[in-house]
Amino acid sequence: MTIFVKIREWIARHDVLCSNIVVILISLITFLPMVRQCGFYADDYHAVYGAYTYGPEKILITAWIDRPGAGFTLQWLYMLFGLNIHYYQVLELTLNVAAAICAMWIVRKLWPGRKVLALAVGVMSVIYPGFTDFPDAFNFVLMLMSYSFYIFSIALTIKVLTGKTVLVRIISAVAAALLALWSVFLNEYYLGLEALRLTVICLMVYQISPDTRKLKLFGRSLVRYIPYAFTLGGFFIWRFFFFNNQRAGTDLGTFVNLFANSPVYKVLTILSGLFNNLLNISIYAWFEPAYKYLNSLRLKDFLFCAGIALLGALLVFFLYRAIHKEERDPSLNKKEFLQLLIVGLITVIATSLPIVFVDREVTFSSYGKYSLSGMIGGILIMAALIHYAFKPGIRSVIISFFIFSAIVTQLAVEKNMAADWQGSKDLWWQLSWRAPSLKPGTFLTGRSVNYDIVEGFNIWGPVNMMYYPKAKNPVVTAETLNNSLIRNVQMDKDPQRDFRTYLLNMEASNLLVMSVPSEVSCLHLIDGDAPDYSVYDSSDIQMVGSHSRLNQIDLNAAVTTPPVAMFGAEPAHGWCFYYQKGELALQKGDNAEATRLWEEAQSKDLHPDDKVELLPFIKAYAQLGDVGALNRLLPMFLDNPYHKVSYCRNLSEGNYKISEEARQLLINKSCLN
Repeated sequence: MTIFVKIREWIARHDVLCSNIVVILISLITFLPMVRQCGFYADDYHAVYGAYTYGPEKILITAWIDRPGAGFTLQWLYMLFGLNIHYYQVLELTLNVAAAICAMWIVRKLWPGRKVLALAVGVMSVIYPGFTDFPDAFNFVLMLMSYSFYIFSIALTIKVLTGKTVLVRIISAVAAALLALWSVFLNEYYLGLEALRLTVICLMVYQISPDTRKLKLFGRSLVRYIPYAFTLGGFFIWRFFFFNNQRAGTDLGTFVNLFANSPVYKVLTILSGLFNNLLNISIYAWFEPAYKYLNSLRLKDFLFCAGIALLGALLVFFLYRAIHKEERDPSLNKKEFLQLLIVGLITVIATSLPIVFVDREVTFSSYGKYSLSGMIGGILIMAALIHYAFKPGIRSVIISFFIFSAIVTQLAVEKNMAADWQGSKDLWWQLSWRAPSLKPGTFLTGRSVNYDIVEGFNIWGPVNMMYYPKAKNPVVTAETLNNSLIRNVQMDKDPQRDFRTYLLNMEASNLLVMSVPSEVSCLHLIDGDAPDYSVYDSSDIQMVGSHSRLNQIDLNAAVTTPPVAMFGAEPAHGWCFYYQKGELALQKGDNAEATRLWEEAQSKDLHPDDKVELLPFIKAYAQLGDVGALNRLLPMFLDNPYHKVSYCRNLSEGNYKISEEARQLLINKSCLN
């Protein structure tokens, strides 16, 4: 007997242990490589800002308008973990692995003897590529809690039906009901997973009494489901008839009225949405996110991600083959196939219905998070098709390909989100170098190619944490650079916004525009009196740039830095540090300091890749009348003809705050030919 045969036999005897270990390993190699490079994102910022400035109770206050259960839970987590994002990541990873192992156990109980089927479900669910928000642990740990608590609850329901003592059944039933209740308090639309519980009860009752007529079987199942129906029914009544929901996006009454006004159209919309969700959650999730995120990777990053994904796929392939060899009947029979398919279809449709009803749909461009609740149903559908339609030798290859696709997708997502988090940290540290503080009432907007600014709080959250950490309401306001904002600024109209108890009064006259126009650019604060634009700046930056006011920077304030607990220690002083300090020195009128900074940067062989960043030093040397330095700097700056457009206009109109001698010197050297 060869060593490989002995290993295979040992694995077959310990298949449960090996399956659990592989699920853990697949999770670790997928989510650990870049976990330290991921941080806070998107919706995290308003919650973190509130907890940091007001106290953890602010999380509950702001969440009370639509999901108080989520507010309570996140408040407790913040009290435990604070700003240490890695604790949230550990919790999220633990919940994810536990839910996947629990899903394997459920499959083993419902379809005894289908060991490789259970393995496939476990590894596919722990790295499901339709849900690409795993790296955002602070916010999406609540969704993982909703999903995992429901899976635990359904597993406990099986214990209720199979428990050997009354005490075990009672404890399991109470725990199952409480976990499900907590899940829907976090996210109410996870209530759709009750359909999975009912199908599980039906299958378990069928196993106990396989000869019972179908109608009687269903009746017995409903009797066993009654405790859960009362519990979740009570939540439904409270949530939609007594709770004062203040957010239109989660208000059932709003959508009921829409349904009543045009029922035929709404029914057709719902059916279309359910069909699209079914395809997206079950099939497209394994391909569309991969296409989206892999296209953004550089070759070396792709090779890194693909190498790890290949390792994970091979691990699953060999374990799958080893367990598969020991199964007596390697193929699903028709009855098992139909059971899997029906359970999967019911789960996907039931979990999609609350989402589609409120005009949401699973899309991997923006709403992939809605795929999580129906994930287990989509995986059961795919697993049923693979294990019924394909021959045994092909299945391991297909399952391994799915694992490869999922791992490489999640790693690509992590690469993108790690870059976004780094872009965020760079932005706020550069702002702290450039602006000792911002005056109260400053209104910020802008764009960064390295940081996804999806809401105004992605700016005002960190800025107020840095400059006004004791203020209970944002002192500095902000909004995304959108068409509405551009029109308001051009009309000198002051927009207002009431966001989750925060009152934001934005004054167009106090606008300050930020721009990080390219990956090789530093942060640029636009001077509206004399705007100069990078060749990389977008058109909307240029549409509002002339309204930007540098006098919103408080030059006399003490230097303030971003919270280290959140944004990490101050980064090394590269070119952007010298550029920001040079801009600050020039604004203060300290030309000698600006030129000293340039010379220090040169001594360290630091140069700008975006040549518009030479301007503060050019103006400083012009003020000092240093023709030799200008002869070295101007050719680099004027090498791009576009730079002359705003530069020569500002010189001719006298917009720069420089002397007449300096202005004439620059005109003669730059704009006469």
